[in-house]
Amino acid sequence: MATRSRPADLDAAAELALDAALAGLGLRVKRGAGPHDRVVDVDGTPLRLEVHGASVVDHGRAATQPSPDAKTAAIPLLVADKITAPARTALNQSGWSWLDRRGHLRLRGEGVLIDAEVEPQPRESGPRRATDALASRGGREVAVALLLDEPDDSTDRPGVRELARRLGLSPSTVSRALAELREAGLARKRHRPVVPDLFWALADHWQPQRHALATEPLPTDERVAQMGASIGDIDGPGWAVGDTRAALAWGAPVVASTDAPAALYVPDEPSLQSVLRSWRPAPGLDVRGPTVAVAPVSALARRRFLRPPEAWPVVHPLFAALDLANDRARGPEVLEGFDPEGFPRVW
Repeated sequence: MATRSRPADLDAAAELALDAALAGLGLRVKRGAGPHDRVVDVDGTPLRLEVHGASVVDHGRAATQPSPDAKTAAIPLLVADKITAPARTALNQSGWSWLDRRGHLRLRGEGVLIDAEVEPQPRESGPRRATDALASRGGREVAVALLLDEPDDSTDRPGVRELARRLGLSPSTVSRALAELREAGLARKRHRPVVPDLFWALADHWQPQRHALATEPLPTDERVAQMGASIGDIDGPGWAVGDTRAALAWGAPVVASTDAPAALYVPDEPSLQSVLRSWRPAPGLDVRGPTVAVAPVSALARRRFLRPPEAWPVVHPLFAALDLANDRARGPEVLEGFDPEGFPRVW
């Protein structure tokens, strides 16, 4: 989260946001001696701040932060686009100061405590916006590939041509996507993703086009087999269930029943049209019942798992987490406690 290996442009943007927030409170601030230092005067008391930038900070990220070193004069201050309520509590307990760009500053040190609402400072500028890097399907395919490969930094990552082969994209498309992700501060050299920043940027672009169905397809239905849904054979691309039921299958703390309506994914448009012909769209736009969507990225249809008692193959935990993130009301809170065993937690 807050380390010197973070992209320089993210820290630079954090410094500008902090300057604006402090100035809005009538405090004088100037550059410090270090590359990411600020000195603010609070009623005659100079406080040296060491600024760190981040995107979204949840409790899991905040809780792992070490307490500030009492021997260090600088006060570590984290600036993030969003700091969840549990993360704020964890940062407070560990002695960190922070600025949530949505409009709240907490600064504590040397007998000074500022806990105040400030003018929101959304991160709107930079060398390249995440929306540019992830606007195309190619960018999203590459982003997913980086997140799926996250667990072992000691392993050499595939090169551009190998990535292109795996994803079915041209090398030029992959190369351009990687460059744009680096420029947006979402990837590092050697194809390393910046987490959780890349996950949350991708979540903003995770928009499967769901179609409500009048009746729910069942794995035992002959029509499912005739369409090549690959229920028992998960080695190739096929159908899978996502969203709530996939999250439940992976142990997410979702308050829901295992017989909740299925949110199915199919690998391509012809499969979608076959489903809509056989099970008919539901009347109106209500998607609270069973739904079907084409997989937003190719890896979703390929990376499927059998997780009894769920009858359908389920999507990889990454895609279940992206589905949950789409639910702005409950998603962030559920993701706080979603830590699937054996898979990297990149949110």
